This record gives sequence, C-alpha cells and structure tokens, in this order.
Amino acid sequence: MASIWRSWLDSILQLISPNRCWVCSADEMSGGPIQYGLCIRCYEQVTHDPHWVCPRCASTVGPYSEVEKGCPACREKPFSLDSTVRLGPYEGHLRDIILMMKTALGEGIAEHMGSLLAAVRGEELRQKSIHLVTCVPMYWYRRWQRGHNQADRLGRYLAQELHLPYDPHLLRRRHGIPQEVQSTASARWQNAHGAFSLRGGASLSGKNILVVDDVMTTGATLSAIARLLRRAGAKQVHAAILARA
Repeated sequence: MASIWRSWLDSILQLISPNRCWVCSADEMSGGPIQYGLCIRCYEQVTHDPHWVCPRCASTVGPYSEVEKGCPACREKPFSLDSTVRLGPYEGHLRDIILMMKTALGEGIAEHMGSLLAAVRGEELRQKSIHLVTCVPMYWYRRWQRGHNQADRLGRYLAQELHLPYDPHLLRRRHGIPQEVQSTASARWQNAHGAFSLRGGASLSGKNILVVDDVMTTGATLSAIARLLRRAGAKQVHAAILARA
C-alpha cells in the first residue's frame, strides 16, 4: 500500500513539474536532462539489458545456451510467438515503472515508455517487417477500475514512433481472470485458453502482427493471442514487452 501511495505522489509531482524523473524525482539541475520522463542515471538503468536473451520468449539465458528452437522456458511449450523483444528483465527501476503504470495516474508513464521502447528496440522491430500493431486487451471491468489499459498506451506510442498502423480493438478479452487463480504457471496457461476473441471481419491474411504488453510472466497470454491471430491468417506474430519476469 505504501508503494502505491508513493507512486501516486510521484505521478502527481510529475504532472505539476514535468521536468522531474518518474523514478527518483530528480530534476534537470540534479539529474541532468530528462529523457522519456527519466533522468540520465535512471534512463541508463532502465534501458541497459546486460543479459543474453532467448529471441523466442525473451527469457534470460546463459551465454552458451542453445536457443535456435527456443530456450528451456519455451521449447517444450505451445509457444506460438515467432519472437519477443524486451526492454529488460522485470527488476529494479523497470519494475518500479511498470508498477507505477498500473495505477490510475500511470497513463502518462505508459506513453513515455512506449516511445522509449521504440527508441531503444525500434531497429530490431523494424527488421521484422511488421504490418500491424495491437495490444493485449484488458477486461472491461478492470479497465474501468484503473481508467486505462497500460498495454494500449504502450502500443499506441510504440506504433506512432515506428510509423506503423495501430489497432487497439483487434482483440477482445472475453473474461477477467482473478489474480489468485494465476498463482502457478500451469494455471496461467489453462486460464489463457479461450480468454480472447478477434474482432469480426478482421483481415490478417499474410500479415506480420506485433502484440504489445507490459510484462511477460509465463508467456501464456501472448501465446494464446498468437494462436488466435494465426488461425485468422496471420503469417507471423511477434511480441514487444517492457519486461520479462
């Protein structure tokens, strides 16, 4: 609860004085130029990913891991994504920012992070010849509670920076999933099955689709979406995430 209140206060401070870092509240006098809502020190921590990463599921792997057909985290699962691009692991300042995004005042932070993701990983994403960007949808009741879908804001600003078409209504979440039900990896995979539907009349034949979300934990949600998009004719399905848990 204390961290939630702190993130609210930090968000309010940023609205009042936009030249302050979202994470540490340093201003331009003490922290240097503010980029994407971050001071230089926080920007470097958030954008530097020192790990070797599986190109399929974005899990952290060892430097000598065999990942041509995926890593141990995704090789033996029905992982339907062609690739996943991440900003970094779900830890440190990046984790703090994502938790701030999930508050009622986190919409502006998500927009900054969508632009930042494009700036840092844009070249990698451009090489995938994406035709359309969409986001992981949020169940209507949860969106009503929070006031925004952080994945939508991420995807919208990522697509804008990459000059790609964006469709936030391509997918629909059929039901909400209580967080306690998702306590295990197997429960997440089971509950993701059939949780999404595609907008009627959507034409995806031969297209490469990029699906955006804030965090990937097991990959169940994005894999379920990828299977749905493939059944609708998508040629390739890629994911862009801020962090991999």
